[in-house]
Amino acid sequence: MNVFCLRGAGRICREAVLDLVEFPSFERIAIADINREEGERLAATIDDQRVDSLFVDVRSQEPTVASMRGYDVVMDGTPIALNGISTACIAEAGCLGINLNGFGEETASDAAFRKQGKSCVPGFGMTSGTTQMMAMYAADRMETVETVRVSRGGKPCPSKVYF
Repeated sequence: MNVFCLRGAGRICREAVLDLVEFPSFERIAIADINREEGERLAATIDDQRVDSLFVDVRSQEPTVASMRGYDVVMDGTPIALNGISTACIAEAGCLGINLNGFGEETASDAAFRKQGKSCVPGFGMTSGTTQMMAMYAADRMETVETVRVSRGGKPCPSKVYF
């Protein structure tokens, strides 16, 4: 499996990258970051032939999508304010997506993910992310699902689970 770690040198995604290299089933891991120096430094520290670093500015959609193509999963660690842009890039690239930072404007890309036959889990880095995965697991085993409501800390999340 090939994983594209968007903002991979950032505080949230960096820890996930360090976890990924522990498993040989990941064939290629890209640390894609706007901070070129920090991405290169992290890749050098890891010193694993499966890991590479590349400059990506998610606000430049076309080159970002081109960089994502060929990866199975995009792990998104960009700031919440960029979620709409990053999620649109993931959908257009035809990748599965998992967002590690919270909830933003991901719902606008729902139709694009459905068209691609892919899914994206927003807010997985938050407490509700695990709950969302459990809800998806349960929903896959039901005949019909009308609504899924996810709460975190007793407060409803402002996002849907994509099926």
